[in-house]
Amino acid sequence: MAGHIGRRSEQPEGGGVVKFREIFRFEFAYQARRVWTWLFFVVMATVAFVIVA
Repeated sequence: MAGHIGRRSEQPEGGGVVKFREIFRFEFAYQARRVWTWLFFVVMATVAFVIVA
C-alpha cells in the first residue's frame, strides 16, 4: 500500500474529461428517448411561461 503514495495514475492527462463526455453523451441519449423527460420539460416550460407572462 505504501508503494502507491505519490505515484501518478495510469490515466492519460485528459482521461477524466473524456470519461465525463462519454457519460454525459450516454445519459443525454438515454433521457432523450424517454417520454417522461419531454413531458417534464414541457410542463416546466409552461409553468415558466405562465409565471413570466
